[in-house]
Amino acid sequence: MIDQLPSIQDGGRRATTGTTPRRDIQALRAIAVLLVVLNHLWPQMLPGGYVGVDVFFVISGYLITKHLMGESERTGGI
Repeated sequence: MIDQLPSIQDGGRRATTGTTPRRDIQALRAIAVLLVVLNHLWPQMLPGGYVGVDVFFVISGYLITKHLMGESERTGGI
């Protein structure tokens, strides 16, 4: 399963997993936070805005799991 993690190629050097920020994932996290803020500002206009909290937690869980798996692969432990 660890072998299935995507590696990042940079000028012939293999970068370790998690060393470069994923702008696409950070953008999704920002949108999730924005949904929560908008729900607090205008709750009647954006029902279900708390979905942003769920999305934020799922994305954060993915990033933490990816980091832990990469650490385990590099060092043999966490």
